[in-house]
Amino acid sequence: MAGFDPVRLAERLEPLVAPERLGVQLRRYARFRWSRHYGGNVAGDVLGCNLRCAFCWAWRFAYKAVGGVPLAPWEAARRLAAEARGRPRARVARLTGGEPTIGWAHLVELAPRVARLLPHAVFVVETNGILLGAGRVDPLELVARAGRGRVFFRVSIKAATPEAFERLTGAAGWALDLQLRALERLAEAGLEPGRDYRPALVLGFEPPEAVARLLERLEAIDPRLPAVVEPEPVRVYPHVERLMRARGVWPRYLE
Repeated sequence: MAGFDPVRLAERLEPLVAPERLGVQLRRYARFRWSRHYGGNVAGDVLGCNLRCAFCWAWRFAYKAVGGVPLAPWEAARRLAAEARGRPRARVARLTGGEPTIGWAHLVELAPRVARLLPHAVFVVETNGILLGAGRVDPLELVARAGRGRVFFRVSIKAATPEAFERLTGAAGWALDLQLRALERLAEAGLEPGRDYRPALVLGFEPPEAVARLLERLEAIDPRLPAVVEPEPVRVYPHVERLMRARGVWPRYLE
């Protein structure tokens, strides 16, 4: 059975997870929290994603299009700032869980507000890069609104080959090229690997030689990219184990 089109899925999800009210695009949030990642950060978990990854730790709300709390950009920024209160190590604010580029107008308004409320924090967009690679969103628009050095794109590459991508995400294998095209667009925009963006590569499902070939493709985009790749090992939480077993997927090796 052929995989689904993740760009079209994002189009269908957007009015549900990012509804518009009185000319303002809201976004549905599952929760706001403090996280130890990045040396300490505040995170907003959003509903809705245009992939269906078999190893997704956030599938209980990333797979959902209804529920949560729909918030305006300024409301979400205040919630992130409130989580950072009293935490001097909060050098990062991020959106995670679902796909934050669904509801781009919300994100473009959110980033500069976070920059003002948390002047010492970098705003990290944890994305699968599909909409970026498809040309549906413009990374420079976000950078221009928040300021250079205040936004960082972490592009999670889900597999090294189209076959594994389709098996692991449920989306059509050709969409892996959109993930790589996202990195190309970031490079073409003049953003610097390691400083402004980096790829994160899901590990555990494919042999080393497949990963090596992908790294060669990254090097062709920018010679600096292989050196800044963030390994993204699968963490088998109990709810993730249930999902993987239900999907008939299991890593070759674990962290």
